[in-house]
Amino acid sequence: MCIFDCAILNQYFMKKCVTLIAVLLCLCASLHAQAVDGLTPQQQKAISQKIEKLTAGFKQQLIKANENPSSVEFKLDTFRIERWAAACLELDESDASMRQVEAERAGLYDSLLNKYYHKLNDVLKGDDRKILQQAQRNWLQYRDSELQLLSTVAKDEYSGGGTIQRLINASEYTSIVEGRTIAIFNHYQRAIQAE
Repeated sequence: MCIFDCAILNQYFMKKCVTLIAVLLCLCASLHAQAVDGLTPQQQKAISQKIEKLTAGFKQQLIKANENPSSVEFKLDTFRIERWAAACLELDESDASMRQVEAERAGLYDSLLNKYYHKLNDVLKGDDRKILQQAQRNWLQYRDSELQLLSTVAKDEYSGGGTIQRLINASEYTSIVEGRTIAIFNHYQRAIQAE
């Protein structure tokens, strides 16, 4: 009878956990949307136009400097992210805005990481792909462990607390993802040199 009661209790808690996860996902999606939705359509359009104008000029500089096409692509990708973040922070420098911008930057760098991971994976052959896949799995474990450490150190008992801790964590997370993106791109650059 106890096993049955425990099973019912586990089902009850599982349903509560699923509900809680759904609520948290909705909340995260809402916060993610606010970073972009907090801007008026006019502000979004102005930022996009400004970035495209700056990007076109930067592209010309890179081409004049005889940068290879993949390097130009990567530099333009990261240039857009950084210019977007700077433009958003020009409009609102509050802690909340900075955290939202950092979260967006992390997401954008994560997208680039996936883009260049797939490019590198496409260049590698046979068992070499397995090495890349294992390295990425190891990095994901490192990233997750580092996030746990960041959260631990941010506790009031260690850091003294304050809203700045969330911004520091967001910034550190972005740095981790950005660093891996650059590393994967550099591996890709080396892998295509023979082409």
